[in-house]
Amino acid sequence: MADDTLLAAREPKTANYDKDVVMQEESLLESPKQKVADICSDDTQTPHTETTEEQLNLAKRVWQQVNDTHQGRFTRLDFVLGIVGIILYIVDIATDLQLAISYFLGGHMIYGAMTTAFIGLAYIVVSGFGIYVFLENKKVPTAWWVCRIVFLILGLSPVILTVETMCYGMKSRARRKDGEREEEKDKRYTDHAEWTVVVRLFEGFLEAAPQLCFQLYITFKEKPDDDVGAGTLRGVTILSSWASLAVTAVKFHQADMGEVSTGNKKHKISCKLVYFFWRVCETGGRVLCIALFASTLENWVFGIVGFHFVLMLVWFVWIDSDDGAAGTAVFGVLFGYIMVFYIPFHPRPSRYLYLVYYALFYTENFLMLAFWAVMTSDRDAWFYIPAIVTAIVLFLLHIITQLFYYKWVHPKAGDIEWCMKCDRETVLQSLKNVDF
Repeated sequence: MADDTLLAAREPKTANYDKDVVMQEESLLESPKQKVADICSDDTQTPHTETTEEQLNLAKRVWQQVNDTHQGRFTRLDFVLGIVGIILYIVDIATDLQLAISYFLGGHMIYGAMTTAFIGLAYIVVSGFGIYVFLENKKVPTAWWVCRIVFLILGLSPVILTVETMCYGMKSRARRKDGEREEEKDKRYTDHAEWTVVVRLFEGFLEAAPQLCFQLYITFKEKPDDDVGAGTLRGVTILSSWASLAVTAVKFHQADMGEVSTGNKKHKISCKLVYFFWRVCETGGRVLCIALFASTLENWVFGIVGFHFVLMLVWFVWIDSDDGAAGTAVFGVLFGYIMVFYIPFHPRPSRYLYLVYYALFYTENFLMLAFWAVMTSDRDAWFYIPAIVTAIVLFLLHIITQLFYYKWVHPKAGDIEWCMKCDRETVLQSLKNVDF
C-alpha cells in the first residue's frame, strides 16, 4: 500500500499544491528506491489506489534527484570552468617560458634559471601523476594514447586530463538525460574528475605560486625599468598565475565538498564566485607578503616558509598516526607545501582547524609585512604605501568574504551553528577529521 503522502498526490490541485509536492518529494528522498517502487509496482496497487499520472511524474522527478545524488553530476558550469582552466594553464605556462627566455637574453641568468626551475619541478611532479592516472584508465583508443603521450611530453598533461574529464562528464550527462544508469561508467567520470583536480592543484602550487612570488620579488627588488612589452609580459604572467591559483582552488573545493561525486545542486554559481574571491584575496595577500619580505631580508623568508611547512608536516603525521588518513609521505609533503599558501581542506566541522591555521597564517603575514615596512630601504619608492594598503585590504576582504560565504552561500549555510561548543572532543574532531 502506498504511503499517505503519496496518495495525497491524487487529490485535486489546491493553492497549496506546490508545497504538497515538495513535501512529497522530501518524503520520497528519505527512502527513494523503496518508495518509487511502491508508486510504480503493480503489486502494491488496489482498485481504489490506481497510479495516477501525477504520481508517475512525481516518481520520475524523485528518481532523477536520486540519480543526481548518487551519480557524478557534470554541469554546464563544470564545462565552462574546464575551458577557463585550460586557457589559464596554457597562458600561464606560455608567459612563464617567454619570461624565462627574456631573462636569459637580457643577461639575468639567475632569474632565468629560477623561472625555468619552477616550470621544470612542476613538469616532473605533474607528469608523474599524469602517467599514474593514464595507467589507471588504460581502456582508450590507440590514437588517444598517442595524444596523451604527446601532451605529456609537452608538459600539458593537465590539459589532456581536463579534456578527458569533460568528455566523460558529457557522456554521463547524456546517459542521465536518456534515463540510463551505467554506474561503472559514471564512476569512471567521478574518479577521473577527482584525480584531475588533484593533479591541477599540484601543478598550480608547484609552478604558479612560487612563480608569482618570484616575479613580485623581482619587481620589488630590482624595480626593473621595463619597456611597454616587457612590463606587459610581466603583468600578464603575474595575473595569470594569480587567477590560475584561484580557479584551481575552486575546482579542488568543488571536489572536496562532494559536488563531483554527489551532484550537490546547491553548489551554485554564487557559491563558486564567492569562493573564488575568497581564495583570490587569501593567496594574493600571502604571496605579496612573502615577496615584500624576501625583497629586503632575502634568505630569511625561507625560515618563515620552512617553519610553516614543518608545522603542516607535523600536523599531517599527527593525523596519520591513527589510521593513515594523510595517505603516503609524498602526498604529505606536497600538501604540507601547498598549505604554505592556503588551506585546501574542509573538515567537518572546520571551525577550529581554521582558527588555528589562520592564527598562524596571519601572524606570519603581519610579521613579514611589518619587518619589511620597517627595514626596507624603499620607503620612497612608488610602491611602498600601495603595497602596505593592498596587503591589509586583501587581509580584510579575505576574512569578510569567508564569513559571507559561510553565512549566505555555503551549500549548508542554514545548518551552520555560529556558536559551537568548545569541548575537547569537538576541537579534536575539527583538527583530525580531514578526508584526503
